[in-house]
Amino acid sequence: MTFDKQPFDKAVLNSVFTGKNKASLPIQMSVRPYSVINTGFTDLDRVLAVGGWPLGTTTEIGLADDGIGELRLLLPALRNTLDQSKPHMVWIAPPYLPYSKALIKEHIDPDNLIIVAPKNIADTLWAVEQILLADNCSVLFSWTGKHNLSQKQTRRLQLAAEKSGTWHVQFRDHRCLQQASAARMRLALASTPAGRLSVTVNKQPQGSNGQQCSLSLSPHYQQWQQIPTELLPQHNRPLLHSPIKYRYRDGSKAMESRHTLAGRTVAIE
Repeated sequence: MTFDKQPFDKAVLNSVFTGKNKASLPIQMSVRPYSVINTGFTDLDRVLAVGGWPLGTTTEIGLADDGIGELRLLLPALRNTLDQSKPHMVWIAPPYLPYSKALIKEHIDPDNLIIVAPKNIADTLWAVEQILLADNCSVLFSWTGKHNLSQKQTRRLQLAAEKSGTWHVQFRDHRCLQQASAARMRLALASTPAGRLSVTVNKQPQGSNGQQCSLSLSPHYQQWQQIPTELLPQHNRPLLHSPIKYRYRDGSKAMESRHTLAGRTVAIE
């Protein structure tokens, strides 16, 4: 299984998500009942006023660090969101490439995953808005890291999510949650010494803030996100997840896992 990560090109992106992406945004946010996806965690559903992940809204998730369980938190809902009419999910500017075998183990087809690699935060926000307005995918995950976003920028994304009804999750540095945002839901995640995931509700639709819960997640896959994107060659040629070569040293029986990366071999410790 390979992920072909192409250089960011607005014209190419427009050609993939055509038809509705030039629609004008409404002037005001609509007030309506929310369609929701069950999170797969009873304790989390209880603290969320709408009873799950709301569709047609931007959910901001604040992270102290990458890889603390944010993807495992979303896996149950992700499996149940993709449908035949809109089977694709889009990840924009992820800090790491996903590991296809981990997706397959969770019954998620990697062939339905589209990865967009913008060059800067302006292109990232543009891609998120255009793909939301195109309404051709069921799920959109985006990563904006430590970048400060204005109220106008977050409002545009919220309005675009409302217009399409798409489940949009935006991962941000946890300190960014101190800034104002038009996103309708904002959660802060933190790992606990007991190996659980602590979830704090900073903002949510139709409910109060400050609720907390502690969740036990599915077993962690060490190679869930395998190779940092900065290791990709300049032209973003494909990352090959196979073949994987195992080499045993005489005596020690140590195993070394290597992956071919566009003509280069990168050791995975």
